[in-house]
Amino acid sequence: MWEKNDMADKDVNPHVTFTGNVTVNGPMFDIHDNQHVHITNGVIPEEKQADGEKQTKLPEPLATPQAMKYWKRLQDAGLMDENYYPKVSRTKAAFIANEMSECLNIPFKWKYFEELWKRNNMRNDYNSALDQRQSLELQDLLKNLFAD
Repeated sequence: MWEKNDMADKDVNPHVTFTGNVTVNGPMFDIHDNQHVHITNGVIPEEKQADGEKQTKLPEPLATPQAMKYWKRLQDAGLMDENYYPKVSRTKAAFIANEMSECLNIPFKWKYFEELWKRNNMRNDYNSALDQRQSLELQDLLKNLFAD
């Protein structure tokens, strides 16, 4: 039985709750034996500080003073949450990662963003973004956000 979890903590992404045992096989799963299961968006929870506050540990190249200015601008524009996770599609997130990496002169850009966002194949997502007309609007917005 599927039900939307309306009681989700405001700091936690909403998720789906259902009764059943889950067998995970890649991106698919099977439900068996009336076990209670929660499914989230796949983001691994952030580290917790001693006082219980959530803290995301940024990879070093993404934690420079200049990078922190960019993160703040992305958050203010509604593109990132307070834990530096994208609030946009995978393709748009990859486009943001590419633009931010170029502005910060980060080598091996996909490595750091894939580590931070717990994703794989961001280069493929970026290539998909290039094929989408919506990336043109995002590109203009990012040029303004990343302008010094």
